[in-house]
Amino acid sequence: MRSELRKWPRQGAKAALQVRWETAEGLLHLARAQVVDFSDGGLALEINHRIPPGSQVMLQDSRGGLGWARVRYCRDRRLRFVVGLELTEGRLIHRLAKTAPAV
Repeated sequence: MRSELRKWPRQGAKAALQVRWETAEGLLHLARAQVVDFSDGGLALEINHRIPPGSQVMLQDSRGGLGWARVRYCRDRRLRFVVGLELTEGRLIHRLAKTAPAV
């Protein structure tokens, strides 16, 4: 059995976010994503685009900017991708916890 290596417990949520990032070639991307779960240190998103690990992304909800995060992993999930993000700003979690219905 695999032991839990995360620093913070995860909380399930269903919230929509916009994700912005720039490729190594300088192209700016904007995509909608669904929050899978989150913790004090990060979150997992389901999104239609592959985002390379190490990329910096800006997160927004319907009320505006939430902050920045770094991509830790990007895994194929059928026709979508699950992207793991490490937060570089903490205000996102407090806003998600207030607005996202728990799963």
